Amino acid sequence: MHGQKMISDRPDQTESAFTVPPNFVQLECGTSVKWTESVLSGSFLSGTERELVLPTALIRVGVLPSLELRVMHQLTQTQTQTQSNSAWVENSHMSGTDDLELGLKWQVLNKKTQMALLSHIAVNTGTDSSEEWRIINKWCISHNLEGDWSIGYNLGFDLIDDLTIYTYAFSVGKAIDSKVSWYVEPYGTLDENGLFYGNIDAGFMWLVNERFQIDWSFGIGKKQRMNYSAMGFSWLIGEAK
Repeated sequence: MHGQKMISDRPDQTESAFTVPPNFVQLECGTSVKWTESVLSGSFLSGTERELVLPTALIRVGVLPSLELRVMHQLTQTQTQTQSNSAWVENSHMSGTDDLELGLKWQVLNKKTQMALLSHIAVNTGTDSSEEWRIINKWCISHNLEGDWSIGYNLGFDLIDDLTIYTYAFSVGKAIDSKVSWYVEPYGTLDENGLFYGNIDAGFMWLVNERFQIDWSFGIGKKQRMNYSAMGFSWLIGEAK
């Protein structure tokens, strides 16, 4: 991302407005550890959740100059602890696969400003899958600015049966040199009941070569107590015809 020949959708939450070229496949993989604390009932019962994702895999396949197909899958291990009056009352573990996500990204504008529509549908294949259908939609916009700066932002909505969740992300990045760049990004969700969760993250990308990139990122919650750390890579495979 940020002006490099290989433009990835990781590690930030903001999906780029660029698509993978035809006859190319881009593999984006990573692992993350996330810790969240929440109040479950008044001020007497609280819980913490630690989520380990190993790995998450996004496969992007270029089929047309402005269209890519996408498949996303991940393995998740979750540990939940619940306490009452400083005493632990429950400790549970769960591990398995998440629902498979199938989607596409269609770039509708590629000038100084780039725009794309992105949509995913979650297929009920996960270990703890419910009967709910999830459809994830985003409007992706990117701008390349002077001085190796770039900005990107997403506005979207997720449909989960009868529930609608609105999402946003805004990423500001800068290339340090031809190989290394960084970004900072606020992002969050708002549901139809008015519950808002805002977060902020930052990260670095190292372009090892034109086809391979390594990344590291971390984030914190602004309203709820949350933090995460992630590492991963992106690999562009194929030859132009």
